[in-house]
Amino acid sequence: MSNSNLKPEFVKQKLKGKIKGEILVDEISRYFYSTDASVYRIMPTAVIYPKDKEDVKTVVRFAKKHGISIHARGAGSGLGGASLGPGIILAFRRYMNEIISIDEANSTTTVQPGVICGNLNQKLAKIKKIVYVDNSSENYASIGGMIGTNSSGAHAVKYGYMADFVQELTVILSNGEEIRARPVEIGSEEYNAIISKDTLEAKLYKSTVKMIDNPDTQTLITQHWPKVKMNVSGYNLKDVIKDNKIDLSRLFLGSEGTLGIVVEAKIKFIPKPQAVTLIVMDFDSLAKSGRAVDLLVRKVGVAAIEQLGKSVLEIAVGMDPALKEFIPAGVDNILYVEFDDVDPAVRADKVKKARELIIDQENLATDMRFSDDPVEQASLWKVRKDAVPLLNKVREPRRIMAFVEDQTVPLDQLGNYMVHLREEVFPKYGLRAAIYGHAAKGLVHTRPFVNTKDGNDLELIKKVADEVNSYVIGIGGSISGEHNDGFDRVNYIKQMYGEEVYEKFKELKNLYDPDVTFNPDNKITDKEDLLISNLRFGAEYSVIPGLEKNLVWDDNWGFEEVIESCHGCGKCTVDLRPQRDCPIYRAKQTTTGELASPRARANLMRGIISGQLDYSILQTKEARQVLEDCAGCMMCNIDCPSNVNIPKVMFDAKIMHYGRSKWPFIGKIPKGHYFTGNYETIAKVGSTFSPLSNLGLWGPSKYMMQLFGGVHRKANFPNFTRNTFQKWFKKHAKNNPAPTNPTKKVAIFHGCFANYTENRDIAVAHVQVLEKNGIEVVVPKGQNCCGIPLLSNGLGHVARKKGENNAKIFAEYVKQGYDVVTQCSSCYATLKDELHETLVGNDESKLVRDNTYLFTDYILKLRDEGKLNTDFNGNMEKGLRLGYHEPCHLISSGIKGISVKMLQSLGTVDVEPLKTECCGQLGSWGFKSKNYKYGQIVAERSLYPEANREDIDALVTDCPTCKLQLQNVNKEIYHPTQVLRDAYGLNRT
Repeated sequence: MSNSNLKPEFVKQKLKGKIKGEILVDEISRYFYSTDASVYRIMPTAVIYPKDKEDVKTVVRFAKKHGISIHARGAGSGLGGASLGPGIILAFRRYMNEIISIDEANSTTTVQPGVICGNLNQKLAKIKKIVYVDNSSENYASIGGMIGTNSSGAHAVKYGYMADFVQELTVILSNGEEIRARPVEIGSEEYNAIISKDTLEAKLYKSTVKMIDNPDTQTLITQHWPKVKMNVSGYNLKDVIKDNKIDLSRLFLGSEGTLGIVVEAKIKFIPKPQAVTLIVMDFDSLAKSGRAVDLLVRKVGVAAIEQLGKSVLEIAVGMDPALKEFIPAGVDNILYVEFDDVDPAVRADKVKKARELIIDQENLATDMRFSDDPVEQASLWKVRKDAVPLLNKVREPRRIMAFVEDQTVPLDQLGNYMVHLREEVFPKYGLRAAIYGHAAKGLVHTRPFVNTKDGNDLELIKKVADEVNSYVIGIGGSISGEHNDGFDRVNYIKQMYGEEVYEKFKELKNLYDPDVTFNPDNKITDKEDLLISNLRFGAEYSVIPGLEKNLVWDDNWGFEEVIESCHGCGKCTVDLRPQRDCPIYRAKQTTTGELASPRARANLMRGIISGQLDYSILQTKEARQVLEDCAGCMMCNIDCPSNVNIPKVMFDAKIMHYGRSKWPFIGKIPKGHYFTGNYETIAKVGSTFSPLSNLGLWGPSKYMMQLFGGVHRKANFPNFTRNTFQKWFKKHAKNNPAPTNPTKKVAIFHGCFANYTENRDIAVAHVQVLEKNGIEVVVPKGQNCCGIPLLSNGLGHVARKKGENNAKIFAEYVKQGYDVVTQCSSCYATLKDELHETLVGNDESKLVRDNTYLFTDYILKLRDEGKLNTDFNGNMEKGLRLGYHEPCHLISSGIKGISVKMLQSLGTVDVEPLKTECCGQLGSWGFKSKNYKYGQIVAERSLYPEANREDIDALVTDCPTCKLQLQNVNKEIYHPTQVLRDAYGLNRT
């Protein structure tokens, strides 16, 4: 039953009022859940966010009655498509995400399936404990999903699978029954009490024992099970009954939601390894490194071994030449070996044994480096850490596809297998492939580059999968060592286990799920070629013609290609503290969930460019919310494995949606967007009529601003000043002629806040500090808003005109030998990125980009050149401890920490970088009535607690809107320009 004829509205109508959770049947929500981190796409009938296990029971009974399938979903981070299906998506991350208890005495924790493993481990870290299942997605993968795949990671060779941590599962069966799956002794009083009832649970116990606990089945398992320790393919018949105990949780683990729905789990935790020794070994052949892995695991004992092959190294260096300095000449592949024993003497002994065995005795490795120091280890790990993510960033029609990437082979065959792949399989089919993996497990991640839109490549995918899986099965390996089966491996399960064992799997599925309600086609299927079916980008995929773009896009890697490069991994939904990522998703994940994520933004636009969603859907409430929930902070763009520039896509999408309207109330631009996006215009008027205009920023007038301006009455705004910075500088320049022999020449880009509001003093300090260093300063007339408020509010047509004007003005100064310097972090980010890459894209904008500096970066440049005046006789209060908050746009611009570095270099103030996330203001986003409360949610996560620390006397930030949020803390707030001015002892204005 993998299809359903039920209408979405019918599902909602029948379940509404019967469950506490949410039922989503709108086209956009269903489309968002039609994909995950895999290459597949299947449109579901409905998406349900259950609030408790009673909701799950109700949905299961409904599905059974009406013949519709259920597909359990956690974070959607799986690679096999196991969270996709045509029926009901039961999404647990939204509500059923509670850590119910942590029992330190018994070293166990009880959690709901939507809990993210990284969040759980962050909490356990406070007691120095961990659930050590370190798959690469642990920071955004859910416990439920990890149970479904029986997940593991690099350290599984020592610490095992999820099954080694799970002690008990609460499961909803196919008839809605709830059971506790845990070890029960066969024939015991407890066992007899279970089987004496007239329940499905009783039937399962009796039938499972009868099926498995007999000589014939045991012989089958012995004869047909793969000869490797690391195997999660099929159903785990091997471990269900041991020592006369039956543990049904072993069946649900790794079943990919095909036997029941896990609603609660009791999991053990262990002491977190506190010390690690890392060895890096270089090899000139795969055969030698494969042999070394076998010896290290068997004779030395390791916590983990990671292997990085030549193909990955070549691709990585091609994309980032700086990595070449970390790779010795002549290296074919590298092994990263970890020992994490508590006793340093034990680790040292293992290092010694490893060197003697691998280099001195066997002559396998060409070189070896090791370290006990975490900082040095980070440097050694650089190639492994940086290289693999670069694979997702290759800009070619052929991209990596994970369809033969999880095979596990006996360790004594590891070298032969990798050689077979690299020298025989892929050359035969003319494919390039990246080969790396968790070598200690015998697991190889092989990522061929293919174009799934090309029918010829689809044939190659099938041929390669057939050949690779046949080879692995032939040497006693497994087709899945950690990611489980899904659509890409389900057609090979029978081949791996043989007909008789596969019949046992079918018998088991029929026993536990007779109506095939749970996740059809992920373990048992009668369909062929599921590997290349239901592809997100299949041979039938195309982009609709004539979609008008408004911003600057690369001809070869433009709007459509950027959207398509999101592979849906879900990394943008990380919610660890303190970490940036998408602050809006963090604030709204319990109210709008997936719709607020960067992944949803890519999904929406992919649907539109492909015609799978009609263009008119941009007019719906749901689509508008997706667009408006991107503030352009750029945080999602930083750690995205595929380097997807979601903010830029959203900038253009907003222009499309708002239809180039220029005025509020007339077109589609909401009043709040116009007011905050066009702040330069508002500020000009406010400055002209100040101080009268400032009356509108306080008291009853704020209610009028909320009503007519769309901005929240509690939002902080700076007071306008009639004496703008431009006016101040004109008078200042008249009375203070430029130096005759300046050390440098600077053209200041001041930004709107510094020009028109009480923040003018920041720009004044900027001038004072530069002139203190003998620099000629000019403030070009006619400069406009940098454009970021306009872009983020859908006013891109205005932003482009202002950008062209700014590029023209400042390019002329650059040609005359001036550097462009700004004290505003958002203006800096715009001048360095959006001005050229998004708005203008000509020689002038490129010239400005290449010669623009942030104030603090420029000061450090002066220092490095020996041109900084270091005559600091400061007048800032002695003993003052400053807490520095880093703006998002400095992080996204690649100069994280630059301002703290500058301030600390002064030697005159005590500055500490605060452990803060985004401030929650997000430029103009937090001003708006409907966003204000979410901005406060973000601020309350870390900004307010950190800023309110008793040991912090005053605050520092480069961002004027961050400063507005910090005003909710009762402390003095400085800009780095003001701190440096005080260090020089210059007068404050």
